[in-house]
Amino acid sequence: ALLAAFLAACASSLFYYSRHFFPYDIALALMLLALHDALGPWSPGRSFRTGMLAGIGFLTYNGYWLLGGVVLILHALLGDGRFRRFAARALLAGLGLATPLAIFFFLARIAGSLANLLHCSCARRDVST
Repeated sequence: ALLAAFLAACASSLFYYSRHFFPYDIALALMLLALHDALGPWSPGRSFRTGMLAGIGFLTYNGYWLLGGVVLILHALLGDGRFRRFAARALLAGLGLATPLAIFFFLARIAGSLANLLHCSCARRDVST
């Protein structure tokens, strides 16, 4: 492992993107944090937080939709308490997943409405002059 780390440090191609964060790096970190939460001791807040982290990870980079789904399935099936709490884990995690998506689409809808309103008011102003 030490030799591999040394060789990786010597490879200049690994430093091309060292100054930049790409969305898939942040999304992967969020998904792994969701996985860490998913397999811990169960609580309603933890289930909701697992779904929220998966939802925010999906919004950050849509290419990890499958990883988010796997995290939620693992949380529902393998979480603490096994099958006794399956429905509660699945429902709360799904609710947590839907929350950031709903907030995002609600804000996008408001922004679109404001943009249309501003566009219409600017168009009226241009016609009158």
